[in-house]
Amino acid sequence: MWNDTAQVINIDSSDSTQVSAPYDVAIDRNQNVYVADYNNQRVQQWQSGQKNGSTIAGVTDQGGNGFNQFNRPTSVFVDTNDNLYVADRDNYRIQRWAPDSIIGVTVAG
Repeated sequence: MWNDTAQVINIDSSDSTQVSAPYDVAIDRNQNVYVADYNNQRVQQWQSGQKNGSTIAGVTDQGGNGFNQFNRPTSVFVDTNDNLYVADRDNYRIQRWAPDSIIGVTVAG
């Protein structure tokens, strides 16, 4: 559900509430916003109505190929069970992150 007001998210920062080179956005059934934070190797979430985001997947500023890391995440999708799917470009994989998980599971690639 959209309204006529907006919030500006500062970019080009590794601060936990900001993003650098956002590539994709997804919105879940609860109106939470997810951003593929390409340069910071993570996915940020803004819960509905909140002004501050948080890192929910990936390790800030540390690209890699571990199950808790990304190497240039480019796309995000949230299914009806709140699983987060992330296209991890330079690791050539798609990872699924269950709700409240600290690691992802490679489902393709």
